Amino acid sequence: MVKLSDGTSQLGNGAEQIAGGVDTIASVAPQLSQAQQVYGDILGAVDRVAADLDASPAPGTEGLTAQAQEIAAQLRSGDFATAMDLSTLSKLKALQAGAHEVSRQLNDPNAEYRAGVDEATAGAQALASGLSLLKDGSGTLVAGVATLKDGSSQLVVGARAAADGSSQLAAGTDQLVVGARALSDGLVQLDGGSGELAMKLRDGANQAPRWYDARLDAASQAAGQPVTTNSTGDAVTYFGKGLSPFFLSLALWFGGLVMFMVMKPMSRRAVDSGVTPFRALLTTLLPAFIIGFAQATLLWLIQVLVIGVSPDHPSAMFLSL
Repeated sequence: MVKLSDGTSQLGNGAEQIAGGVDTIASVAPQLSQAQQVYGDILGAVDRVAADLDASPAPGTEGLTAQAQEIAAQLRSGDFATAMDLSTLSKLKALQAGAHEVSRQLNDPNAEYRAGVDEATAGAQALASGLSLLKDGSGTLVAGVATLKDGSSQLVVGARAAADGSSQLAAGTDQLVVGARALSDGLVQLDGGSGELAMKLRDGANQAPRWYDARLDAASQAAGQPVTTNSTGDAVTYFGKGLSPFFLSLALWFGGLVMFMVMKPMSRRAVDSGVTPFRALLTTLLPAFIIGFAQATLLWLIQVLVIGVSPDHPSAMFLSL
C-alpha cells in the first residue's frame, strides 16, 4: 500500500512535467507562426508529450494522448501555416487544460482520484491489521484445537472407564438380584421356622410342670434349709494320725533309695558262679528285703511306742508298710 501511494506521487510529478511541457508549447505557439526555423523543435516537443501521455497510467490521459498525437500528425502534414492555425491552437489549449486536470487529480489531496487512492491505502492498512489479527486468532484457534484434542482424549478415557464401571455395575446388580432371591427364600424359611418355634414353645409351656402354692412353699423350705448329718465315721483327735502313713512311706522310699546306692541290684559273683537267673536275683534281693523289713518294723515301733500315735488297726498298718 505504501508502494501505491508512492506510485501515485510519482504519477503526479510526471503529470506536472507534462503540464509544464504543454504550457511551454502553448506559450510559444503564437510566435511559431512567424518562426519557421523552430518548427522541428515544436514537433519534437509534441511527440515527447504524446509519448509521456501514452506511457502514463493516470486516469483521463487516453483523450489527451489522442489529442497530442493528432497535433503531431497535423505538424507532420508539411503545411506549417495550416498546422499553426486557430484549430491547432485551440487543441493545444484543450491539451493544456487536460494536462492540468490530470496533474490536479494526482497531486490535490481533495481530488476524487487522490481521495480514492488514500481510501484504498487506508483500506489496505485496515486489511493488513485484520490479517494480523486473523493470524493471532489462528494461533489461538490452533491452541484451542490442541486443547480440544486433549479434552477429547480425556473424554474417551473417561468414557472407557464409565463403560468398565457400567459392566461392573451390571455384574454387581446381577449378584444383588441373586442375593435378594436368596434373602427372600431365607425370609420364607424364617417365617416357617418362627411359626414352628412358636408351636414348640407353646407345646413346651403346656408340658412344663405347674407349681401350686403348697408345692412352692415346700420347695422353698427345702432349698432354704442347709444339709446336715449326725453320723461320724472316724473320730480324729489330732492331725498326726492322718499324716503318719504319708511320712512313713516317704521315709521307707528314701531308705530304699540309699540302700540301692550302697548295694548292687545284681550280684556279679552270683552271675559268674553259673547259678540260675532266678537264684542270682533272689541272692541279690534277699538282703535288701531283710533290710527293708527291718526299716518298716523300726518305723512302726517308733510311731507307736516313742511318738504315741496309735493306729486304729495296727496290724493292717504294719502290713501296708
